[in-house]
Amino acid sequence: MARIFGFDIGTTSVGFAVIDHDPVRGRGEILRLGVRIFPEARDPDGMPLNQTRRAKRMIRRQLRRRRQRRRALNETLAEAGLLPAYGTAEWHEVMKANPVALRARALCEPLSAYELGRALYHLAKRRHFKGRDLAESEEHETAEEKQAKTDRDSTLRVL
Repeated sequence: MARIFGFDIGTTSVGFAVIDHDPVRGRGEILRLGVRIFPEARDPDGMPLNQTRRAKRMIRRQLRRRRQRRRALNETLAEAGLLPAYGTAEWHEVMKANPVALRARALCEPLSAYELGRALYHLAKRRHFKGRDLAESEEHETAEEKQAKTDRDSTLRVL
């Protein structure tokens, strides 16, 4: 005789069954079964109660990962000789340089190793899309583009 415990775990309930099974006879007997239902963890608006906690934890994770990526990049650049060691006075001095000006200067003249490292560090730090003003791009349309747009709109109106 074997005793079998079965559980069905859901999001707001737990179902269970206890069965005595006799493999020789191929029969079983249900000793007990049931379900426990828990109230759903939501506020009256239907929003999960732990949503705020999860959102804050996600922000902390993102910040930690970003900081780890920057540290790894800093170590890689330091190993390559493009930046001084992190936290040194020389590192702080290099980081005071304006990276945008360094990038503009790099178009016309060669940069020193630390200046190049500073520009690369800036590119990696500011790698996200800044939300360009898409309306501005429409202002710079050529006459041909505007004509094509009006032709397309008129064709769509006919259909």
